Amino acid sequence: MRRTDEELIEIKESLEAFKKTVHNSEEIGHEADYRFHHDIVKAAHNSFLLHAVEDLGHLYRKALAYSLNKSQKENRKQTDADHERIFEAIKNGEPEEAAEAVRDHLEHVRQKVMVSQ
Repeated sequence: MRRTDEELIEIKESLEAFKKTVHNSEEIGHEADYRFHHDIVKAAHNSFLLHAVEDLGHLYRKALAYSLNKSQKENRKQTDADHERIFEAIKNGEPEEAAEAVRDHLEHVRQKVMVSQ
């Protein structure tokens, strides 16, 4: 709801950067994934949440790398589809849909990590 047009462009660029990693088996994609999540948090204009993400960035990146490294191609496609759904909701100014898309994304990640243990 609070994002600017410039922030929407940054989120879209992050989304596109992650998309490029989905089909590249040589790249984990955790940096692009982190950037996508970071840009969304930044666009929320919640300084507490932004500082938390930035302060825990090194751990967050490790968690993303672990999750994506455990992913098979289909799981990474699911992550990409989840990100696309989140982006579209943000772009269209639909906070309830964005929140639901984030919850679904987190559930997909949880399932992926639990299966790979």
